Amino acid sequence: MTTKINNVIKYAESLIGIKYSGKNRGYNKGGFWVSDDKIPSKKIIKEQGCNCIGFIHLLRRKADLPISVISKKSIIGSDDWIKYLKKNKRLKKFNYKKSYPKGTLLLRKFNPINFGHVAVIYKEDKRGVLFSSIIHSEGMGIRIDGKNYFRGIKIDETVGFSYFNQYNSKTKQGRYDYICLPNDWLNKI
Repeated sequence: MTTKINNVIKYAESLIGIKYSGKNRGYNKGGFWVSDDKIPSKKIIKEQGCNCIGFIHLLRRKADLPISVISKKSIIGSDDWIKYLKKNKRLKKFNYKKSYPKGTLLLRKFNPINFGHVAVIYKEDKRGVLFSSIIHSEGMGIRIDGKNYFRGIKIDETVGFSYFNQYNSKTKQGRYDYICLPNDWLNKI
């Protein structure tokens, strides 16, 4: 399984810099990339862009795993993944005090304010998940201390940056609700 995770992460790295696109262009097209077909060329992915869930779909397809098992809908979002993983007993509550291995999928439920989100642990830090880095497609386009942060496929140096960027002080909940270990989302269920 380590080889599969490393191959998926290597492929993810090759997509860094691709622009964010929330638009659904249809079957096996940019934004969501819903398909069980062969992965399109990087040129096509670059032209059409990719959102966070589309990025995960491309990674799963790189592992030769179908997307159609998650849902038959033309748009498959984080809630569909959560439902699928929960049904198959592959989902765990996110715990910011724990450390998760490279390749772990982080998920947030959809909400009307800042939508859902998914990301992948890029490098584990044994001090805890908030110190680990992630690779994902970010659509929020934020500005901190006068610096613009890229919208699209990128690596964030810490999960903490992403987690607290969307922290809700009322619920005491940050950006992520669930995790799915690499062996549980990069294998057939």
